[in-house]
Amino acid sequence: MIVDDLRNADLYRGIPALHAVLTSLAAMQGGELPTAPVELDGGMGRLLPMEFVTRDPTACRFENHLTYYDIHCVFEGVERVEVAALGSLTPSTEFDEGDDIGFLDGGADASVVLSPGRFLACFPDDAHKPGMWIDGPRPLRKIVAKVRVSSLFD
Repeated sequence: MIVDDLRNADLYRGIPALHAVLTSLAAMQGGELPTAPVELDGGMGRLLPMEFVTRDPTACRFENHLTYYDIHCVFEGVERVEVAALGSLTPSTEFDEGDDIGFLDGGADASVVLSPGRFLACFPDDAHKPGMWIDGPRPLRKIVAKVRVSSLFD
């Protein structure tokens, strides 16, 4: 897991795929978000724009991915995301390889608050519970970058 600010994107030059995504997200700050998914160069993954109202934490579930890692970046609003080590949770569904997602139950190891310009990178061992409200439901605009794990150090 990495939690940081897009202004620090250059700190991740040693991880080319992560750096490329962070640079793209930083360039979008202050502008219009795409309205549809955007494919990343070289089949590396895609950017998924999202707009929704944050939810009651009890209505959210831990999820994990094996083929793609997630980079959650908030553009408007505030979101709380809980993170836990994958091995500390119990699967609540069978992992869906086609959609690259599994859902899990258990407690969090950490809680992160994302505000505009902040990002959270969750790798395959980082189960995460996104979309949670802090003090009641609020509109949220964000992008989740789904980056192919195999491109991590390409």
